[in-house]
Amino acid sequence: GTDDDEVEGEIADAELFGRDLWLVHVLQMAMGAGSCVLMAGATGLIFGRSAGLVAGAGLALYPPAIFFDGLLGKTVLDLLLTSGLLCLLAAFQRSRRGGLLVAAGCVLGLLALTRENTLVFVAALPFWLWLRFADASRRRRAGWLLAFGLGVALLLLPVGARNYAVGRTFALTTAQLGPNFYMVNNAEATGLYV
Repeated sequence: GTDDDEVEGEIADAELFGRDLWLVHVLQMAMGAGSCVLMAGATGLIFGRSAGLVAGAGLALYPPAIFFDGLLGKTVLDLLLTSGLLCLLAAFQRSRRGGLLVAAGCVLGLLALTRENTLVFVAALPFWLWLRFADASRRRRAGWLLAFGLGVALLLLPVGARNYAVGRTFALTTAQLGPNFYMVNNAEATGLYV
């Protein structure tokens, strides 16, 4: 066969479920439903069961969430990860188990891989931990900070190492910060993508 035939054969072999996008839509709908459950759980842990049910139902009926569940894109994953992060932090607030902070750090690392601007929470959440739980000993709070940092590092350091190996730039997510900043803030910027 020709080189083109070989490439097409390799692409076909790499496809797990074929070219039908229905499965992707179903998975995105499941992630959207999962987001509602996680949001209900997070809100319920903080404000009570009734408030949790209202929050979950509100997210289930929120038109932009429904719209983005039907599109192919990362927005559905962003909402699932954000809801998961909130649920883990709410569970930690109630139980104060450090393992939940490792999990929260991992989820925040995943979220940063889809939305780089969420890296701001890597700096903000330690302040929340330190100030919100001032009744705990300094040693215990320092352990919690390390647990959270470990979770973030488990996800982002391998990405940074891979980016360095491939492009000789240690970037924890993507290398789009400079170009994105320039596109929005240059003298000819109109607010539209150019």
